Amino acid sequence: MKEVLKRLAEAEERLREAKKAEGKARGKVEKVREELKALREEASSLKTKLEELKERRRRLLEEAREALRSSKSLEKGLRVSLEEAETKLRDLEWKYQTTPLSKEEERRFLERMRELEAVVKAWRKVGALKRRADSLFKEADEVKAEEAKLRQRLKELWPQLSQLRERLSKLKEERGEAWRRVKEALAEVKKWRREAGRLRSQELEVKATLLAEEARRKELIAKEALAKLKGGERVTIDELKILLERRPSLEAEHRE
Repeated sequence: MKEVLKRLAEAEERLREAKKAEGKARGKVEKVREELKALREEASSLKTKLEELKERRRRLLEEAREALRSSKSLEKGLRVSLEEAETKLRDLEWKYQTTPLSKEEERRFLERMRELEAVVKAWRKVGALKRRADSLFKEADEVKAEEAKLRQRLKELWPQLSQLRERLSKLKEERGEAWRRVKEALAEVKKWRREAGRLRSQELEVKATLLAEEARRKELIAKEALAKLKGGERVTIDELKILLERRPSLEAEHRE
């Protein structure tokens, strides 16, 4: 029994160590899983942002090209340059203010000035459209630069993700091996507990048998001592002790 209890204690110690090792292995797996999850979420977020930037750049370029098309279309209808139109307009305004004019001449002057003002306004709109296009193209370039940064970060993430997946796979194998050792240790503990239980049962059976035999022996001694006393014979101190101990059972047996 002593050897079995020793084996049981050793098995229980191995089980504690195996559980401890399995817990550490499980912790490592969870840690790498969290790292992998974080990188995957980052990669997913980067992809989403990249698509948003691509769409934003597409809209900026489309708007810039539309502004250029509008400026070119407007410019085609202009037969004089902005400088020429502004110069002629200033000349006409000066003459209009300094020269006596008939009503007809005044009408023609005003009509011509309105025409030149419309040309100057058109040229200024052309300039505004071109500046708008330049601004949009510049913003699109800035967005493109942001896209490049995101692509670079994604490029850096792929090998990290690959390494973490490989590490996770190995750690899962290690955790599986640790769990196998736990099951082996647990099976061994159960085996020695069963053996210890079996031996305890045997010991109890033996003890019960011995007690029963001892009870029968004392019963016999008590009966013999009682017979001696009734016959006027002397009994020993031990016989008397046993007789006194067994007297209640003898009296009960006698009554029956």
